[in-house]
Amino acid sequence: MEIVKAMLENSGYTVCHYGYEYTLLDLLSKSSYGKSKTPTGRMLAGSPDLLVYDKKDEIMLVEIKTRTKAKYLQKGEFILKSAEIERLKDFWSHSILVIVAPEGIFAQRASEIEIRANDYQHLSDFDKFQYIFKKVSPECKSHYEDIASQILQIWM
Repeated sequence: MEIVKAMLENSGYTVCHYGYEYTLLDLLSKSSYGKSKTPTGRMLAGSPDLLVYDKKDEIMLVEIKTRTKAKYLQKGEFILKSAEIERLKDFWSHSILVIVAPEGIFAQRASEIEIRANDYQHLSDFDKFQYIFKKVSPECKSHYEDIASQILQIWM
C-alpha cells in the first residue's frame, strides 16, 4: 500500500490513509466488528485503503491488493475472491481497485470489474494505471513498479 501511496504523492496527488485499519483503531481494539456479518460491519471491514485527492476537486477511494505469482496460474492471472469483488461493488462501487503484481501496477474502477466464478482475474481486464491516475508519469510508475517487483520477489 505504501508504494502506491508514495507514487501518487510524488505525482502531485494528496493521499490519506482511509481504511478501517487506520481510521477505526479505537473500535478495532474494543470489538471484533471486522468479523461482523451485518451490512455495516461488512462495509466497514471492506473500506478502501486510501483517499486520493486531485486539486481539480476529484476525490477517489482506492483499494489496494498485492498479489504474488502463484505457480499454477498463467501469466497475467491472479486470484481475487468473488466475495471481495462483490463487497467492493456492493459498498464501494465508485472506488478504484489497484493491483500490485509482479507484472506491474494496474487499476480498474470497481464498478467495471467482472465477477468470475473461478476467482481468477486477468490483468489484461484492468486499465493502464495512468488512464485513471493521469498525473502519474510512465517514468514514475516504472520506478515504483521496480521497487514493488523487488519486494514481491521476497514473498515469492
